Amino acid sequence: GENDIKELRTFTDLEYSKSNALSAIDWVPGSASSLGVSVVKNLNFDERVNVSGQVDRAFILLWDFGDLIHPQLKLQAPKEVFCFRFNPTEPMMVVGGLLSGQVALWDLKESMALLGARRRRSNRKGAKSSRDKGTAEEELLPPVDVCALSTIDASHKRIVADLVWLPWDIQVDSRGALLPKDRLVPEKSFQFITVASDGQLLVWDTRFEEIMRGNMPWLAKPRAKPGAAANDNESEDKKGKVPWLPPPSLEFE
Repeated sequence: GENDIKELRTFTDLEYSKSNALSAIDWVPGSASSLGVSVVKNLNFDERVNVSGQVDRAFILLWDFGDLIHPQLKLQAPKEVFCFRFNPTEPMMVVGGLLSGQVALWDLKESMALLGARRRRSNRKGAKSSRDKGTAEEELLPPVDVCALSTIDASHKRIVADLVWLPWDIQVDSRGALLPKDRLVPEKSFQFITVASDGQLLVWDTRFEEIMRGNMPWLAKPRAKPGAAANDNESEDKKGKVPWLPPPSLEFE
């Protein structure tokens, strides 16, 4: 009938999304033709419990209306992604909430720059054979791995049910107080909130490396990793990586 919703586009990827479910969808900020979808396995509760301890890859697929068969990019995660959001002020930054209760961060700048360069080369050639070759090259772009993953001991104890970025002009310190205007970066959002059925609401900051190294004391003091000695804030692990923890006072139950 006239009031029925009509299907305009169908995106199909035979390798990553066929026979699977989509747990979340988010539009790329500022774009009318690009969106991301997170792919999860079609499993019931018992089946999911049986595979919960297994190491597996999961993906967020970034689609563009110009190509309904090949996703622009594949964002790889160590566990299934049940929710994700593009940073509204920095669209090349993506955060996701995982089955494990952890949060993951992806930086798409390098991959999107490479994708754009290949497309420009293909457009300059103009011939159909060149366009086909360009599409094949784009498919060879490797998955984008996480650039940061929260420590499991400081994360949610259940699946991350949802997350939302805080507006750039509403950022908080480790006591939950709003940051003064002189501490805000105009049009730059760094913090987001996650919720889960473990009863916790956690506030995360993508500047965690600077926080853990003690470079932003006005925002939060470095905190110890769970299980660490009281006098050891462990700003870096044995591999030199800074652990991603929520600021201590930004855990609500």
